[in-house]
This record gives sequence, C-alpha cells and structure tokens, in this order.
Amino acid sequence: MSGSNIWLKMSDIEGDSTDFGHEGEIDVMSWRWRLSKGSRNAVGKATTVHHLSIAHPVGAMSTSLISHMTMNRVAGEAVLSWRDPTAQAIPAGLGKVTPPKDSVKIIMKNVMIMDIEPFGYQMGHFEEVLLSFDVVKIESIKLRAGIPAGTVTAQYVCRPESF
Repeated sequence: MSGSNIWLKMSDIEGDSTDFGHEGEIDVMSWRWRLSKGSRNAVGKATTVHHLSIAHPVGAMSTSLISHMTMNRVAGEAVLSWRDPTAQAIPAGLGKVTPPKDSVKIIMKNVMIMDIEPFGYQMGHFEEVLLSFDVVKIESIKLRAGIPAGTVTAQYVCRPESF
C-alpha cells in the first residue's frame, strides 16, 4: 500500500511495506484503541485497557498472522508507528539520507492476536486484527523542521483483569 504513513512492526511477522524506513513492516490503513474507566468517581479503580485494533490490506503476512493466532504465539514486541504525511527524509552527509522520523510510537510487549476479521469491498480486501498486550508505552516525538527535539513518554502495565 504505497503512501501509507502508519505501520505495524511485529516480532516474527514480515509485512509488505516498501516505505523508506519501514521496509518489511505491515502497512496499516487505520487503527483504534480505547482506555476507559467505569465512572468519574471511580477513585483508585483501575483503568480498563482494551485491545488495539488495526486494519490492513490482505497480503503475504495474513497467513503469518493467522498462524500466530491459532498457535497462541506471543510476540515479544509490536510497534505501531506513524509519521506526519509531509515528513521529509533527512540529509545525513554527502549523498546519504535517513528516513523521516516517526511522530508517535505505541510500543506493546507480550503481544497476542485475539481476533482476525477479513472483509472486502469494491476498493479491495482487508483484515481487522485485534492485539492484546501486557505493557504499553507511548512515545510522542517532538519534531522541529523534521529533526527530533525531545520525546514525551507514558507507560502502563496492564493487569490481567484489564483484558
């Protein structure tokens, strides 16, 4: 999927992306994730961390995703990342460039695939994949003129009942 600016890199899964800096990752069309609390007055109550969902075009990695799910395999890490659509490659010396920097990364540890739902319509064939994880870390990279200028980080360790 040329032109995607969202990718998922998951241990043991080879994706179809050819984008500079994200070769071999899964091109992601959309994603969503939810955190919730029972009520405003739920002081001291745990936040519920729901599965993270991605939608991607069906491709060579689809069979690997199904295999991971049916064999109850746990991927050590999965990273959902995206960059500003206008991000430019960064010069790195004479005749060299480095890929544009991602603006946000969601890093998940001990990841399991919980659901795969293929779907299709006139524009193509796709899959929605739900990911469950034990630890999540969110990195928001501040960029100035495409150059990293600091990172804001949040991390959460999920409790078993959070799933």
